[in-house]
Amino acid sequence: MKPPARWRPARLLIADVVVLTIGLTSVAAIRGFDYSTGDDSRARGPKPGVESALVGIEAAFPLWTWGLMLGAGVAFLIVGMTCRWHSFVWTGHVILCFAYAGLCAGLVAGYLDRPWFDGIRSGAGLALPALLHYLLWWRMGFRPVETEGAAGVPRSL
Repeated sequence: MKPPARWRPARLLIADVVVLTIGLTSVAAIRGFDYSTGDDSRARGPKPGVESALVGIEAAFPLWTWGLMLGAGVAFLIVGMTCRWHSFVWTGHVILCFAYAGLCAGLVAGYLDRPWFDGIRSGAGLALPALLHYLLWWRMGFRPVETEGAAGVPRSL
């Protein structure tokens, strides 16, 4: 019996990257709005005797500042995609990569001292957007890569 074929990663098209960027921008906009408009640490307090997990990120900056960072990244992405300004899209990914990495580190650190790392998923879930923004930022570069005429690359969206 022949073993199954080897796994191969998906080959993303330009349109796929655009959809991914729009999705990441939407998620960051929602989180940024949430952080900018309220103090989540008082909305639903932690269990008695347990410190809020947001203490780690609020020690670095207040929640509204994190909201502004996310909002700035979103603004750069929206303006860059709308006006087709490559450097703005790149800057938006850089800002959001660092904002999400900071949020992830701060939240994960807040759960490390809890039994069975209770609640660690809320911090670990922020690692994926940080990684995706990093990959998009790193691969696209500050200046666009010229692909005009390359085999298999469409001339425009």
